[in-house]
Amino acid sequence: MTKKRTSKIEKQDEPKIEQPDVQIIVHKYPSFVEWFVDGLSQFKDWATNLSLKKSTLSISFIILILAVLFYYPSRTEDYDIWYHLKFGEHFVKNFTSELDHSMFSWTPADPNWRYGIWLGSSVLYMAYKMFSVYGLYIVQWLIFAAIILLYWIFIKVIGDSLDINHIASLMLVFIALNLTAIYIKPELFTTLFFTSAVFIYFYTKFTSKNLFFIYPLLLFIWVNTHGGYLIGLIFISIVLAGEVFNYFFLKRNQLTGQLLKYLLISVLASYFAVMFNPYGVDYHIGIIKSLITKEYMSYATQVYAWIDMWRYLFPKAEFAFRFVDTAWALVIMVTSFFSLSIYLYAKKRFFDITLILLNAVFFYLGMKNARVTLFLPLIWMFSILYILKKADALNIKMKFAPIALMVFFVMALYISDLTIINLEDRSWFGSNLEAYAPIKEVEFVKNNKLPGPIFNDYLIGGYLIWAMYPDYKVFIDPRYGPYWKEVGPDYFELIGNMNVENLKKFTSKYPFKIALLHMREHNLIFLFLSLPEWKLLYFYKTAVVITHQSVIPSLSQKALSTDMSPDRFRDVTNPMILDNLFNFYINVGPAYAREILDIYKNNVSVFFRFKAFKIQEMENIIKQVETKR
Repeated sequence: MTKKRTSKIEKQDEPKIEQPDVQIIVHKYPSFVEWFVDGLSQFKDWATNLSLKKSTLSISFIILILAVLFYYPSRTEDYDIWYHLKFGEHFVKNFTSELDHSMFSWTPADPNWRYGIWLGSSVLYMAYKMFSVYGLYIVQWLIFAAIILLYWIFIKVIGDSLDINHIASLMLVFIALNLTAIYIKPELFTTLFFTSAVFIYFYTKFTSKNLFFIYPLLLFIWVNTHGGYLIGLIFISIVLAGEVFNYFFLKRNQLTGQLLKYLLISVLASYFAVMFNPYGVDYHIGIIKSLITKEYMSYATQVYAWIDMWRYLFPKAEFAFRFVDTAWALVIMVTSFFSLSIYLYAKKRFFDITLILLNAVFFYLGMKNARVTLFLPLIWMFSILYILKKADALNIKMKFAPIALMVFFVMALYISDLTIINLEDRSWFGSNLEAYAPIKEVEFVKNNKLPGPIFNDYLIGGYLIWAMYPDYKVFIDPRYGPYWKEVGPDYFELIGNMNVENLKKFTSKYPFKIALLHMREHNLIFLFLSLPEWKLLYFYKTAVVITHQSVIPSLSQKALSTDMSPDRFRDVTNPMILDNLFNFYINVGPAYAREILDIYKNNVSVFFRFKAFKIQEMENIIKQVETKR
């Protein structure tokens, strides 16, 4: 008891300690986390403001044009344009829209084959006649400008303004289009017409102002310009099916009953309009038969235009950067579209079956065939804008503006770098289009009046139609269609199984005494020369002329004494041409090949990606040949 009281007293007697007011001070300076978060916020604000400045947009747009120009050099190795110019010449000079496609061939060719390009080829021919090769590229860039213009008009229509997101989208679109739109041919007009068809749909869908009535006129022009009209019909048919579904099941996104009626009438009228072509309904039947005929497509798929794109997502041995870029661009597009669609459905309950169908179908078709890759990008760029506007979510773009600015510059640097290091011939706007055509080789044949018929390879036939008809006709050419029943299979069988026995069988079936072959076909060239009856007569940097020994007695001394030394190629800078020449000369003798190697070392740009690799490869080949000897 006492003890307890004592304790109590002692406790009571303890002095009271005044507690000061407590102020919590974390530290004098912000922590790293606070500093980082604050800095990130300030950077985001700065980047957003930068991406929205008019000066930034102006500079970005200029960079877009320059980067696209850089990414679209002249494709000197493709000869399709030349036979289209010959076709155009025929149409314009004879005031006709019809053409017997077997007239250019001395081999059995299908006279019933149809190719509705009279209007497209005529426009290209007239552009060529007025402005030479530069006229062809004027046409190409007018089409590119039209794509940008239609996109810009739609931006204005939905009440938006041009920003860095749009410019970045255009960059991605032109990366994807490169695989097909880089080539000058009537297919370019399909790019323009398809863009127009997509614009008409989205403009009418958004504004409820009927432009569907343009479709029949558009398809009428299209069917007489290029075979891509078939994709146009598929597009408007999917649109009709999707909009019918929207009308009955998705009331929020439907066309009005009146517009749906206009669409139905326009689609039916478009199917009727495409009947007005030089060949009538037979043209459409012929195309459909070709596409579903296994024999036709089995050989057609050996051409890059029909190649599968899935292989280029993760290429192993081969690296064709344009194919890789386009394949990934399509994947990015379809992924972004469906991701955004899912987000908008979750947040806004917005869903449009027509747009889902269009993006899904054309992604599938594009990844299945290289030549169909041009359609999804043109659908995608309008689809993204439309669903953002209709879901009242355009403000989302503001959040992505800094990222879009960064991605845009990365894409611009990426394609510029790829072009610099991979480009064989640094030529733009057609400046070297004729430099690597077999002009001198053709002149040699014509000046020396070598006897026909002439055998030629698949690629070079396109130029021979332009440069040699009607004096000489071709064995085969890149149209393929007229030859698929007999000549095409025979030719690809020889190319796929090159041996003396097959060559003898081939030459006995096709009685030619002269062969004009592209230099890249060096294996076929030396298969000919392995037979004693075939002699090398002439060659230059693009092709070789081979003759049967029975022709030699009739030739002049001048024709038989042509200079064939490597010294003629001292000024060649194109690594692809030099590589072909090396592969040729190594079969003649290692000393000649070494001269080409020296030219390669001196002339090929240091920026060319494969220069060191090719030099080492050439040196190894020379050593192997010298060792065997």
